Parts: sequence; structure tokens; C-alpha cells
Amino acid sequence: MTTIRLPLALVITLVALLGTSGLSADPGPALTPPSATGVALDGRLDEAAWKSAARLPVAAIEVPTPDGKQQIAPDVRALSVDGRLVIGVQMAEDPGTSIGLRLMCAPEGTKSAGDAVSIDFRPLELRAPRIHVLGPKGVGRAHYRVDGAADWQRAGAWSLEAGVPWADLAAAKDQALRLAVVVYTRTPNVLGAWPEGAVWRGPARWNEVVPPPTGWLLDVQVDTQRIAREDKADAARMAAWLTFQKGAASPIHPRLPRAEVLEQFEARLVAPLHAILELRPDLEAPVRCVLGDAYQRLGLWQRAGDEFFAVVRTAPGWRAAQYGLHLGVLGRRAAEGEPGAPSDYAGAFARIADAAATRDPSRWQREGVRLGRALLQYKHGEFAASTPVLQELAKRYPADAFLESHAQFSVAGRRAAYEAANRAKREGQLVRPKAEITTTRGVFVIELFPDEAQNTVKNFVYLAQKKFYDGLAFHRTEPFFLVQTGDPNSREGAAAPGEVGTGTPGYAIRSERNKRRMLRGAVVMASAGKDSEGSQFYVLTGTAMHLQGEQAIFGRVLTGQDVVDGLRKGDRIVRITLSDLDAKARYVPLTAEGREPK
Repeated sequence: MTTIRLPLALVITLVALLGTSGLSADPGPALTPPSATGVALDGRLDEAAWKSAARLPVAAIEVPTPDGKQQIAPDVRALSVDGRLVIGVQMAEDPGTSIGLRLMCAPEGTKSAGDAVSIDFRPLELRAPRIHVLGPKGVGRAHYRVDGAADWQRAGAWSLEAGVPWADLAAAKDQALRLAVVVYTRTPNVLGAWPEGAVWRGPARWNEVVPPPTGWLLDVQVDTQRIAREDKADAARMAAWLTFQKGAASPIHPRLPRAEVLEQFEARLVAPLHAILELRPDLEAPVRCVLGDAYQRLGLWQRAGDEFFAVVRTAPGWRAAQYGLHLGVLGRRAAEGEPGAPSDYAGAFARIADAAATRDPSRWQREGVRLGRALLQYKHGEFAASTPVLQELAKRYPADAFLESHAQFSVAGRRAAYEAANRAKREGQLVRPKAEITTTRGVFVIELFPDEAQNTVKNFVYLAQKKFYDGLAFHRTEPFFLVQTGDPNSREGAAAPGEVGTGTPGYAIRSERNKRRMLRGAVVMASAGKDSEGSQFYVLTGTAMHLQGEQAIFGRVLTGQDVVDGLRKGDRIVRITLSDLDAKARYVPLTAEGREPK
């Protein structure tokens, strides 16, 4: 059976239009909101008048939390304030972008929700208008003069207020209305409603709202110019968000110079987000979280941390910022390091231990430390320690694809390490060709796999015998990931030093994929696509199961992994000494065209 998923707003409209005769629950007693004055729409229900407001009995709803699930009964109240219906909502949960309120109101006797006034107030939503309203009079706040505000800067609670003139809802002073209220929680598609089941009902099953004996106050002053300015700013904000989305969907070529990558990044992503902040300063929390995530993806850890910390400082209950700061930046950064630096596992584990010793850490800090340690353990090959932690965190934060993928990578790494150990036992004293690589940082020895990557090994030995690698730099070093060398453009005095990373020996060989695993210590041919391998290769300083099956593994580090880990960008190969070569073999490769190199 095929399941069709529809947007929530469309589902609400369709159900109300098509009817709900199968629902038997009746609305509650008629409501007359108490009259009040002196209530400012600031998002906080702290004026004395709210204590005497009518309470709308919204049933408790179950919302997810990082520690499980929680039952929360929304505190929803109604007042008649200076000629306006004002609805106030308080929720005992952390705030988020999806919080909001939906009002559906129609004169008594209205048959279809299509003839009702529908008001959607999403104060922190980036993808939609702040206030969307439609009804028989038309679309927008020119016809329905809605106002609203939210308080989202507390931990464990948020509140909002939304008001609309009775004159925009009722055609006559003494006209009864039908009203339904939907509360959007911080969790998308988890909502509460009054009356119960209002989402699925038409106006006949909404609650009756009757005017006071004096009737509705229909003569109300509204600052329509301010409303028009707000709507204009929000429309410009929506345009800036669209620009950001287009920029995010446009790939930046990975081989561009770093400065050019940053320039495009600033223009396509950062500039539109800053424009949003200028237009809507109240969107600071969600916008800065998006900025933090963008900086994090580019490896700009300090900038990412600054953005998340700015939100945490002003809105400690904003989970996305707490998560981004402690798990996204501090946790992941522990296993990333700075480009060009060595893979200093001892130092990284020591920094994690120092962070764990923080007095009275928050839950977010503790989990950031756990993630950082688990990622380092995964990179280092300690899969028995990393797997259960990564699986637990992936289960706790199911929306994070990074956690889910690394939990799976750790399981795969554990299996691969077990298979590699068994293979080593089976192969026993098998003698394979070896290469002792002397660098400016020290010596390491690699074992080659001619039985699994025959032509690739021939190519490496061929170039090494010609002293091709002597003097070449390790031009790419990414901590806890890899060190790469083999580009002739990295040689001192090379003709094209500005093109380091693109050099070849003058030919390419065919790709040789095999079943070896991308474990720490694997020696792998660098590739720009199928049959593009030449002279460049890299040695893994950390597990890289995400690359499994994509490139040719033609050797492994036999001794000196600590030397490999300690290599920095700019260190050089001094010489390569070969041993245990097959005396019967001819170490000359075939190019991708099937010819011997000239």
C-alpha cells in the first residue's frame, strides 16, 4: 500500500473542507473571554490580567526530549483586550523554530473551514511568513490585523501572545463565533488543540464564543502602517532566505583555492543570513544556528562556536545551539584538528580528559566530551570503545545523520579490524614487497599488496626505483584522517608550485579496487575519478570507512605509524628503499590506455 504524506497545513484545510461527520466528540461549553486592559503583546503572560483569563483546556501532549518523552499540558488562555481577541500560550519545554499558534474562527452557522478566518503565527520559522492569514475578506494583514510576539529566551519554557480585532472576526456586535486553537510545539507535527480534535473538525465542532452583554468592541485603533512595515520586512526576509537556499544548493568546487572558497561561501550563504538578521533581529537564535552549522561544515570551528555561543548566552534553552556548540563544535573538533597539523592522538585525548574534568558540566558538555572521545577512538581503531557510545548518541539524537553514519562506520570498522586480524593469521609468514620511506620527520615501512593491486604496486615500485618520490612534499595533511604525497609539483624548484595537488607522472593507470578496508595505516592511491591514478598516494592516519570501496588500497603501514601520524604539511620524502621484490616480476606498469609509460 502506498502512503501519501501531505503538509500539515494542507491536511488541516482538506479535512475541514471535506467534513468530519465521523467524529463524535462535542465541543465544550460556550466561552466568553474576560475583558481586560493594560496587556502588552510582548510574548510574556506576566500581567495581572492573565490570571483572570479564560483557560482553554488543551489536553496534555507527548513531546520527545533528549532523555525520552514528556507529557506537557499547554497553558492556553483567552482575553478580550481593548477590542481584540488575545490568545496566550505557555509551554513547559525548550523553545524551537516550529513553536507557534493557529487560530481558526468563523461566525456561528459557517459550514466550511474554507469560509473561516485562518491565522498562522510562526514567530521563529525561517521557511514561512511570520504571520499568515486568510479568510473571506482576503489574504494578509491588510484584511486581518493580527499582531503577535514570542518569548523564547528562557530554558525549559516558551510563551507567546497573538491578538486580532473582534471587528475583523465578527460582522456584528452581538454575533457569536466558532473558534479553534492549535498549539505548535518545538517538535514538528506534535501539536495540541482546543477543542480536542479541532485539527480534524469543521466549524460546527469548534467551540462557541459568545460576546459579553455589551457586545464586541468593534471600534478599535490599529497601527496599519507599522503592520505594513513589518510585512514588508518579513517579505524581504523571505527573499533573503530563498537566496540562502539557492546558495546552499550551488556546489563550490573543492579544488578552488581556499580564499576563493571562503569568498563564495560568504557571498552565497553568510551575506543572506546577515541580511535576515538585519530585517528580523528577533530571528537571532535560528539564524545564528544556521550560520554556526554552515561554518562548521566548512571547518571554520572558531566562527561556528562563536555563533552557537551567542545563542546559548542569550537563549540557554535553545537546544540546537547547545547541541551545535558542545556536540557539533567541541565534540567533532576534537577528532578533526587543524589542517596541516599532525595527528596528535595523545594530545587530543589529553584535551578531552581536561574537558571532562570541568566542574559541574551540563548534560550537553558531558555528551560533547563523550562524542569527542568516541570519534577519536573510532579514528584510532578502538572500535570496541567507540561503537556503543556512538550508537547510544545516534539513538538519542535520531535526526543527526552524522551520528547515525558514524555509528554504522564504527560497527563496520570493528568488523573490518576483526577480518584483518584473521587474514594476518592466515597469511602467516607470507613475504610481500616492502618500501622503507625515509622522511624529514622519521622512517616508516609499508608492505605492498601485489596480489590484490598488481598494476598499482608495479607503478609505485617503478616510480620509486626512478627516484621519482625523492624530495616530494607531503602537500596535504588532515589530522586523524590522512597524509598525502606524490605530486611532482611539490618538489623544491618545481615549474608549477602553485598547482600542487594536481601533478601526475605524465600518465594515468587504471583503477584497481579491492576488498581491503580503509583502516588506519592503509596506503591508498589518490584518485580524481575512474582510471585517473598516477603517482599521488596517501596514508590513513585515521579510520575512513566512509571511503570504503572508492579507491585502490595497495599497501599498509608495517612499522612507524607514529611517524606517519606526526607528519606535517611540508615535510618531505628523503628516499624510498625497496626490499623483498619478486625477482621474477617486471615492475613496469601499464597506463590506462594499456601501454607502458615512456
